[in-house]
Amino acid sequence: MKNSLKNRQGDAFTVIELMVVIAILGLLMAISMSAFGAAIAQAKISRTKVIIAKLDQLVMERYEGYRTRPIPIRPPANQDVRTSAQNRLLALREIMRMELPGSKQDVNDNPVIPGVTRTAISRGYVRRVPSGWTESWQQAECLYLIIASMRDGDKSALDFFSPEEIGDIDDDGVPEILDAWGTPIQFIRWPAGYLSDDTNYPALTMQNQTTPDSFDLLKADYRWNPTNNSTLKPYDLKPLIFSYGPDRQLAGPSVSAIQYSVTTPTKNDPYFHMGSDPLPGAITDAAAYAASADNITNHYQEAE
Repeated sequence: MKNSLKNRQGDAFTVIELMVVIAILGLLMAISMSAFGAAIAQAKISRTKVIIAKLDQLVMERYEGYRTRPIPIRPPANQDVRTSAQNRLLALREIMRMELPGSKQDVNDNPVIPGVTRTAISRGYVRRVPSGWTESWQQAECLYLIIASMRDGDKSALDFFSPEEIGDIDDDGVPEILDAWGTPIQFIRWPAGYLSDDTNYPALTMQNQTTPDSFDLLKADYRWNPTNNSTLKPYDLKPLIFSYGPDRQLAGPSVSAIQYSVTTPTKNDPYFHMGSDPLPGAITDAAAYAASADNITNHYQEAE
């Protein structure tokens, strides 16, 4: 009897052994949870890239269409070629500004170029936005308006996005397209200060841009005039669509809306900026960007 009890006691776990087993199980669970969390984070990054890829395809299809867009102005018979080219360029940029808006101002302001009137797309934006539209996410909301204006037969371009990819973060009646973290995806029509090579700071080193503006093949922009002292010459641009990334913080392109004068054509000037202000899309804080470069864009500058 005593021997039998002694054997059973020898087969039992001690408190120390139980603690070791529990510690091992806890460690395995922590490793599993960490791996699970990393998998979820990577899935959100991949999902956001897919959303941005869809937005890029839709926006660029319209953007490229402006290369052959008819302009509703007729130059006088005696007008020289350069003046005609300048007027056409200004009119084209004005139409692009109205149909690819990047701010409330772009939506609400009437055209200032003679001969240019609101297009059907522009009038649709004005009808869609409520009087209580706020400015907090205006660039993202303009992107939503652009996508909402596109159709493929009877199908809206919004149908390419799931319900959880569309929201109204600021509850102002104008929705936004959301990334996988629920943050509005931002839009800059002419990111003249954005560089795909993030080693080039400050962003105003535009002499590094060697591709001329393909919408201005005749170099009608006033900066090409030999008498103009501007060192900035027009170059090719691509609309910038980007997510703030996993940290949901902006550490990259400036999205501040430029306040244009309603009496001048500067509102349709892709390279215009006020004094020492950065060009649209410029990375204004290189140190912050380098420390947290997790923005996801439709350009080449991505970090995971």
